[in-house]
Order: sequence, then C-alpha cells, then structure tokens
Amino acid sequence: MDYDYFYTLCIQGKVLQAIAYLDQEPDTATDESELREQYYKRFCWGKQRYDFQTQDLLLEEILNGYCEYYRQVLTSTPLLEAEKYLTDTLIQILSLDEGVDMENIENLLAPLFEERGYHYLGGQTLPYWGPYIWKNTEKEVFEVDLSDGRENVNVFFLSDFLMLSWLHFATFGKYHTGGYAKPEGLYYIVPPNGVFDINAPAFQVSFLKHEARHLKDYRDFPELSGWELEYRAKLTELIHHPAPAELLLKFNRQKSEDQNTPHAYASLLLINNILPILNIGEVSLSSLTDFSPLIIQQSALQLLELSIKPS
Repeated sequence: MDYDYFYTLCIQGKVLQAIAYLDQEPDTATDESELREQYYKRFCWGKQRYDFQTQDLLLEEILNGYCEYYRQVLTSTPLLEAEKYLTDTLIQILSLDEGVDMENIENLLAPLFEERGYHYLGGQTLPYWGPYIWKNTEKEVFEVDLSDGRENVNVFFLSDFLMLSWLHFATFGKYHTGGYAKPEGLYYIVPPNGVFDINAPAFQVSFLKHEARHLKDYRDFPELSGWELEYRAKLTELIHHPAPAELLLKFNRQKSEDQNTPHAYASLLLINNILPILNIGEVSLSSLTDFSPLIIQQSALQLLELSIKPS
C-alpha cells in the first residue's frame, strides 16, 4: 500500500476517497486492517464521543463539537452545512444569542480556555476551521538567513496540546501543522514526545526558513494571497534544503488543483513552473535524483525572484 498517497488524500480533505483506496487492500494485511478499522470508526460510524481528559465538562463539549465538525467536512458534508453545525453547537454550549459568527465565538473561547490554563488560537487552517489549544510556551530568538536578507525572529515553542486542528484529526496525529507565522514571531509545535533536532532540515529549513519567509512577505508584500505565500515559502525551502530533489518529489505527491488548499495548490504551481527550467517532464520526475542539488536550488531561486505574482 502506498501510505504517502493515502495520507495525501487525507491531508487534502478527501478522507472518503482515502478509505476507498484502503478498501482495495487485502484483508490479510494486518496494518491496513487496523488502519481501516480506525478510519471506519471515526468517519463512517456517525458521531463519536472523545475523552480529552480535561476533567472539565464545558471544555469536553467544545472539543467534541469541533471533532464532529471535522468528521463532517472530511466526509463530504457541504462546507456551509458543516460550518452551520459548528456555530450552532458552540452557540448552544456557550448559551449565546443566535446569529453569532465563528470569529466572535472564537473571540469568546480564547479567554475561556486561558482561564483554565490553556492557550487558544482559533481561525482556519484552510479550508476548514480548527483551533490549536496547548498548555506550555517557551521563547527563543533566532537569526534566519534567507536568499534576500536576514530575519531576526522570535520563535515560540508550543507543547502539551489538547487539539491540533483538523489535519491532526484527519490523519490520527500522523500529520499536522508544524508551525505558523504571526507578526510577533514564529510558532513551532513541539512533537508529543518532546524530541526534535534543532539542527535538522525539518526545523532549520522546512520550519524556520519557510515561516521566516512568511514573516518577511507579510511585511514586504501584504497583498499576497495564501497560495502565493506558500508558493514563495516552498521555493525558499528548495533553495536552502540539502536534498532538494527529495523535497520536490514530496511536493509532487502533495499537489492539488484546489486553490482552497493553499499548500497543495502552491505545490502544483511549483512543480509546473520548475520542471520546464530543469528541462524534464512530469513523467520523468524520478530523474530528479540525478540532478545536482545546486541546479535545483538555483532554479528555485530564479522562480522566487520572479514570483511576486506567480502563475
């Protein structure tokens, strides 16, 4: 079974398609059988009840409301219908007046969680709603060298999570947002086991340089859309990554024509734009490993310099 393909479908919000792919595997495969049981229970057996072990009934109700919303949007419930379920559920839990929108609801949820010892970041990890809720934050300052300058950035290390938005839910924790950029700095999500290598490309390039590019672009090009920001950040990764061919192949697996998924759509544009420069077609992607890393890095730099309005 191609696990990369399976989880790519989940990351793109196509969980039912991922389950259909899983159903093609023989029942004799133990790992696939266990995975199938997990996914059927969570996504095909109706509304579930999860125990977040907060010992707080109000928090449990809120968190379960989000989980049912995730199940709905990830199993082809129309987006507006699922969003209505979420807002109606939270309005009922919080005893609010009808008609309050999600932005105002989440403005009320943030202090509610803070009072109980948690940090709450609401909003959307496009295209769906889904908060990040955690306990501990530590701050460090890093100097990040980009191809067009140096950024001094605050990095906030976040740990002990209650919820990691919909990507975590869709993949049973195998994938989730690794971090994000805000005007005040970068936020890094510490793995549940607390173990990570601050010198590895996953941190130095895929997190630090990717998110530092966002910070710089927020300041220099505030008109850029979500997918344009991700396009430039992915090019930044390619410029600095020690194994850019492997990274390109990863982007190719993640690509999508859906502009509502900025990361996946940016991957599609990047692949479409860089292959002609490398003088290879999509059917020859496997030959990327024969290229010098420097050639791929220089091609990415060329695209970045042309990418204020990528097409």
